[in-house]
Amino acid sequence: MEQRSALLQEPPVLLADAKLPLPDYPSERGKARQKQEEKRQRARKGDHRMSSEENKAIVRRLFEEVLNEGRLTSIDELVATDYLSHAGAPRREDFKQVVIRLRAGFPDLRYTIEDLIAEGDKVVIRATLHGTHGGDYLGIPPTGKQVTLESIHIVRLASGKFREHWAQGSNLRQQLIG
Repeated sequence: MEQRSALLQEPPVLLADAKLPLPDYPSERGKARQKQEEKRQRARKGDHRMSSEENKAIVRRLFEEVLNEGRLTSIDELVATDYLSHAGAPRREDFKQVVIRLRAGFPDLRYTIEDLIAEGDKVVIRATLHGTHGGDYLGIPPTGKQVTLESIHIVRLASGKFREHWAQGSNLRQQLIG
């Protein structure tokens, strides 16, 4: 009986009292500090990663200034010298020529961005081009036809500039001759 009464007198061991190791979950503030430090280290190395919102703003700027307004000087600011397109005009200078041809063939050309989605260094754009065929385009004399071109683009940006480009869209030439 003495042994039984001794057991009853010892306090029970609670999990809260146990010295178990707790998982190391960084606080939200700790995560933010860590991201800031990583960003500082990349900046010191010359690798400036843009946020998704910054990348989307660069894409909007290219569509507005270059495609809609025809400002070719903005291409030098927004497109890297080592730019590569997997959708036709492979280099930056080729892209300038595409813009010149488009703007000459469709003087009222207007791109509308329908959707803009960013993740990491990539931005996906769903866009619609509207224009009137008022000038020579790919050897086709002006027809006066209204055209609409739907397209989806994926761009990879680095240090605030377009580095790579992929695209799929309907056939503009077919709309003019078909």
